[in-house]
Amino acid sequence: MFIEYLPGVSIGLHDHTYEEAYFILRGEVEATLDGARYAAKAGDVLWTGVGCVHAFANTGREPVRWLETFSPQPPSENVFRFMAEWEQRARDLESSAS
Repeated sequence: MFIEYLPGVSIGLHDHTYEEAYFILRGEVEATLDGARYAAKAGDVLWTGVGCVHAFANTGREPVRWLETFSPQPPSENVFRFMAEWEQRARDLESSAS
């Protein structure tokens, strides 16, 4: 799958039940992978294993584009597990228990 983010666009911390590889084709992206930050540019490859919490932000002045592959095939639903949603659910559960 091809992904393109315009300057300033990002996706928050999340994980998946499958592995992903990202081959950066153009532009610059800041990747957070399990808490470590990486600056990637055209020609770089990033990889996330199952459960790796990751996020991406276009930090450049042009669109960033990458080729993204998955293994195994992603499920048809609940593809993203966003950390912010899990944290909100935990707060809601704490509030209802009080």
